[in-house]
Formats: sequence, C-alpha cells, structure tokens
Amino acid sequence: MEKFISTESKKSLLKLGLYQIIGGCLGILIFVWEILHVSVISGPAVILILIAIAFFAYSIYTGSQCIKMTEKALMHSFINQGMQILSFNMVGYTFKYVAGFYVGLGIDLTSSFRFTYGAGISEINISLFQQTQNIQIGINIIAIIIFVLVDRLSQKVKDEQEIRKDTRFL
Repeated sequence: MEKFISTESKKSLLKLGLYQIIGGCLGILIFVWEILHVSVISGPAVILILIAIAFFAYSIYTGSQCIKMTEKALMHSFINQGMQILSFNMVGYTFKYVAGFYVGLGIDLTSSFRFTYGAGISEINISLFQQTQNIQIGINIIAIIIFVLVDRLSQKVKDEQEIRKDTRFL
C-alpha cells in the first residue's frame, strides 16, 4: 500500500499507528498495575485478565499495521476504534474498553434518568454475572471522532491507490 499513497496519507497512518500503540501500551501498564494490587485472583478472573490484555495487545498490533502501512491496517483500526465507541453496564454485565484517550457521555437508567460524563486514558472493564441492577450506557466521543477520521483516511487511500495505479503506465 505504501508506494501508492501520498505523503500526507502516510503521515496520517503513522499518527494513527502511534496513537494506537501508545494507547495499548498504557492500557497494559495501567491494567497490570491495578492487578498487582489485588490480593486474590480466582480462576475465572484469570480468563478475564487474559481477555483484557488481548484487547490492548490488539490495539498495539493494529498500530503496528498502520506504521507498516499494510493493506489491512485501516480495517483493523475500524475494528479497534469501533469496540471503543460503546460501553454498557446492564444487569450484571459490564463492558468498557478504551485504548488511548476518552471523553465519555452516558445515560444512567438505574433508578432514574441521569446523564453522566467522564474523561481519562486507557481503561478496560469487563464483568459477567455481577449482582447489580445498574443500567448504564455510554459513548466515547474520541473513539467516534477517530472512527470517522479512519473512514475518511480509508476512502482517501483507496482514491489515491486507484489514481496511482491508473497513471503508473503513462
């Protein structure tokens, strides 16, 4: 892909890649730091820990694909950013994944209708079968913005590749 795109697109891929690598590395560091402060880890928790680390490792992988400018880099970026857009906590199940920065807006429907907000860096929260009646839904504004930027970059790269492939025989 690299030889068929503009310098501007290459710079955008590099920035995107670095963001995803840094976000994934921060996520692993913060997550491991938190795990080290837990006194007892049960068997099912080990599986969730491995899953959490796999999410951040995927962000690092995705970033490396962007830096290498592989054909699948932007597809992996779509997936990685897409997983970060929505978070929820519903009747015992929780999912929140952020590799990088987040600015979140949400709705808490637990006992009434209440808007929530927050900001921070890499975070993951996965829980199953918890004894809670919380109902919360949130969106990550930063992930939405990056998702849209990745979509635009993907279209730009496709256009550039078509133009350069068509004109290389002239």
